[in-house]
Amino acid sequence: MRIATRRILERAEHKVVEASTGEDGVEMYRTSPADLIITDILMPGQGGVETVAQLREENPGLRIIAMSAHALDELLEAAKFGGTRTIVKPFAVDTLTKMVDEVLRGDEPEEEEELDGLDELVIDDDIEWAMDDEESNS
Repeated sequence: MRIATRRILERAEHKVVEASTGEDGVEMYRTSPADLIITDILMPGQGGVETVAQLREENPGLRIIAMSAHALDELLEAAKFGGTRTIVKPFAVDTLTKMVDEVLRGDEPEEEEELDGLDELVIDDDIEWAMDDEESNS
């Protein structure tokens, strides 16, 4: 999914730097700060909730999108610890790119989109071209 997300964002003309673990992501941010962090909740080593909390503690204004396919309770936790937005996988390509652009602009989600402490919970199942590319290169 990390590869598909990178491809989606690069096609939308965003510069993307990847880390495979939360620890690596925090270290990369410390040495080369980014405008936006996108983290999965479930990953090797330090999980996404801990990563969000650590990054938020070090930089309260940092914009963070947390994503997960299975850890909905943890997405709620990530929102409590400072995730700017959350998204449930799988998601539509347009959903992700729109969310990234909104977060980078500082746009707030519509009030009716809020759900149990989440700024936005997005559920969608259209990620076909990015996943097709990923599978064909495996």
